[in-house]
Amino acid sequence: MLWSALPRNTLLISGVLISHLLVLLALLSGPPVGANSSEPGALMVNLLGERALLPSRKKSSNTPLVNASLNAKSYSSISTHESNSPGGGKNLGHSVNGAARLPMHSPKPHYPLASKQLREQGLVIVRLCVNEQGIVDQVGLSQSSGFQGLDHSALKALALWRFMPLKPSDEVSSQCFQTPVQFILEG
Repeated sequence: MLWSALPRNTLLISGVLISHLLVLLALLSGPPVGANSSEPGALMVNLLGERALLPSRKKSSNTPLVNASLNAKSYSSISTHESNSPGGGKNLGHSVNGAARLPMHSPKPHYPLASKQLREQGLVIVRLCVNEQGIVDQVGLSQSSGFQGLDHSALKALALWRFMPLKPSDEVSSQCFQTPVQFILEG
């Protein structure tokens, strides 16, 4: 009878809060994404199922970028292709000493249904700023694909990414880099 003494709204809010905390805990404690990826540094999206062929790697897979906080060169190589390989980029951001900031959680961008039906394809370049805890503080569009649905999908997915935190000895508080996300329809 203790439950009947509490207001109904309090129970509802408590239930929602607990479920959200459990989902957040599950997302943050999952295995590193891309541990079994066949192509390191590539984020793959499979929209064709088992029949899809592995796309050939483009010549310019690593693009030199400028780390906004230190004006040091870094490299990022994330591209989204449709294939039968599971997703996950491994070498995404680089710290000051050149060590990679590995993603702990990197959900794949969703290929919008309307964009697939309209056969929209393109390259979205997303600017990410990651704080010392590995959380994406800022996400913005550096270059549009020309299609609002593809741009929005890339921004939404990369805003949810979580990276390995920096060591306390690192002098950087935040790192910014650009990440290309390629949407390609095959077949």
